[in-house]
Amino acid sequence: MSTINTDVFIIGGGPAGMFAAFNCGLLGMRAVLVECLSSLGGQCMQVYKDKLIHDIPGFAKIKAGDFIHHLEEQLNQFSCISYIFSQQITNIQKVEAGFQAIINDITVISKKVIFATGAGKMIPNKPNLPNLNPLERLGHVKYFIEKLEIFKDKVIAVLGGGDSAGDWCLSLVPYASKVFLIHRRQTLRIAKSVYNQITASGICETLLSTEVTDLQVLHNSDMIEISHTNGKIEVDYVVPCYGMSPEPSFVNDIGLKLDNRDRIIVNPTTCESDVNSMYAIGEACSYDWKRCLISVGMAEAVKAVYHAHSQLHPDAEVKYSTSILGSD
Repeated sequence: MSTINTDVFIIGGGPAGMFAAFNCGLLGMRAVLVECLSSLGGQCMQVYKDKLIHDIPGFAKIKAGDFIHHLEEQLNQFSCISYIFSQQITNIQKVEAGFQAIINDITVISKKVIFATGAGKMIPNKPNLPNLNPLERLGHVKYFIEKLEIFKDKVIAVLGGGDSAGDWCLSLVPYASKVFLIHRRQTLRIAKSVYNQITASGICETLLSTEVTDLQVLHNSDMIEISHTNGKIEVDYVVPCYGMSPEPSFVNDIGLKLDNRDRIIVNPTTCESDVNSMYAIGEACSYDWKRCLISVGMAEAVKAVYHAHSQLHPDAEVKYSTSILGSD
């Protein structure tokens, strides 16, 4: 069994974890990033690579996959960052040198730990509909979308009334021939600017106060017939957007203080948890007025890394700053 000694151990390779690793490199700290998937990017690459995201500074809009490639380019500057892919952490122990994590035949000893695990491994909340399972197997129901090209000139039904449903509609507009946005309530929770773009596209029809009751494959056709409380429509694909639920995580067993959604409660100034030298950023953390935006996760990554650096090197001067006033 090999042992790696590092300054910072980052768990999770999504945008927040990647930006935390970048800032470690910027400050000259060694970092090990472990990711349960085979590559960096988290949900941005595995769930919605072609989806447009709108809260990245400097970009009016950018595909999630392109944003991850920019982050990778930043990371490639530094040799002090190493990666462990396709491995999942199941346990972390407090040891004299800091923290110890065993990952198969690798032992990682770290002085600081940053949880950038997002909301954990997510399972889609599925609609309770007849014939759902066979339609999933046939590929007509999509919870995770990697290539928007499959929707070229297709008719799509997006189910749901929240921001995720709105974002998918907006991303589908350049590809689909028709998009139905179906929501069982009278009002949507979609950002007004997004909804205005959807309606201006001319190809998206909103069906409110409408509940889907059945899905059927049409005979002699690849189309799906959707029965709902106000009639029927025919579509090629159904995209349910009813949110995700996390699987239980080993984080529950560490003794960290968690909120009612099992997110780690942190000091918003430093992103440090109630366990000294353990931090949480991005969707993994919780505090008053927390907002789950990629841009917020970026700021949390900076706070956590710079606080960790100040604890490890209390007398060091941090020279890098983008302010004309310099660093504090």
